[in-house]
Amino acid sequence: MRTQRIEPPRICGYAKRAAGEGEDAKLRPLLWRWRRAAGKKGRPWIEAPKPLACEGQIEGAVAMGIGSALTEEMLFENGLLLNSDWSTYKIPTALDVPPIVPLLVEVPHPDGPYGAKGMGEVGMAPTPPAIANALFNLSGVRIYDLPLTPEKVYWAMKHRAEMKTR
Repeated sequence: MRTQRIEPPRICGYAKRAAGEGEDAKLRPLLWRWRRAAGKKGRPWIEAPKPLACEGQIEGAVAMGIGSALTEEMLFENGLLLNSDWSTYKIPTALDVPPIVPLLVEVPHPDGPYGAKGMGEVGMAPTPPAIANALFNLSGVRIYDLPLTPEKVYWAMKHRAEMKTR
């Protein structure tokens, strides 16, 4: 019997995130003055077929990443999920998300249909690390456990201050 070698998919999306904070920032590490999002997508030989849809995908991915980084947390007590509905599980709304500037980088992929590649949620993954790095750059505190709640930031900064006095 002949076996067939299965190749992994070679069509990938790429994303970068940058989270910034103004110089006048006082202990407000999780509010941004600006936020840029760039997603790569393929294109046919002419302009992208639906650039607004691609920009919407980037904006949605950034919003999901912000939720993952700052608010979304499943809370359990004795094995039961405490925040199992929309009133208790915190996801960012349009009012919670800062302005997002999607940048489409159109580079066709040779294996994609008409040069297309993944666009959807690929941009979510780099958003929490960008926010965590912005927090670190501002405060010197590195937190590895998401979400980056105000309580976690407070205790990490308090621990850092105690370690400096020793």
